[in-house]
Amino acid sequence: MGKVRVFSLAKQLGLRSEALIAALAELGVQNVTPATAIDEGTAAAATELLA
Repeated sequence: MGKVRVFSLAKQLGLRSEALIAALAELGVQNVTPATAIDEGTAAAATELLA
């Protein structure tokens, strides 16, 4: 399973990293920075939450 950095996913979604980090916090993912790598499942869950 691959990983994606928060800033890269935010850019793909047209969001600021802070908005994505807030969504990740809602999912229970803590201590995240824009450079943090998250797994594809977490990225998909955050994308769904923001959609």
